[in-house]
Amino acid sequence: MNNLRTATLACTMLCAMVFSSGADAQKAGTYTGTSADGQYLNFTVGTDTNTNNLAVLEAGVNFDAACKGGYPDLIESWGIGFTQDIANRKALVVFDAQDIYITANMTFSKDGSTVTGTIDTRVVGFAPSTAAPTKSEFCESARQAFTATYQSAAAKTPPLASGETVHYPPAAK
Repeated sequence: MNNLRTATLACTMLCAMVFSSGADAQKAGTYTGTSADGQYLNFTVGTDTNTNNLAVLEAGVNFDAACKGGYPDLIESWGIGFTQDIANRKALVVFDAQDIYITANMTFSKDGSTVTGTIDTRVVGFAPSTAAPTKSEFCESARQAFTATYQSAAAKTPPLASGETVHYPPAAK
């Protein structure tokens, strides 16, 4: 009986070591940082209620988008809600709405302290910007690198519902 207990305990400890040693340490909470052009961004990581996996649940993105056809650059801030599960420390976020399209390729560090990747933002601007608009123009903040660092386990604002957007005034420079 003693040998059976010892064997069971040894097997349990071995399984615990094998299954826990390769785990990534993603963290639920807020990551903040900047894109290559110095624009602020943040991401909130939490639990996907449908899968129980960690997921990117929302983002705050500031951008400076160059417009085609002479319209001044759009300098804007958006808050977007979505749910994109993190798999093997990676997430591909694609957010498309009627007037904005954002893609972000994200890779979380093994210890969960940073997320790096690329982001591309496209938006529609009305022209002219000084009178009643007569047309719209395509504006893009080209694909660029970003880095964000884990800040806290508590989100600073309640997560936006998936598909919800908030258009903030431009951030002060």
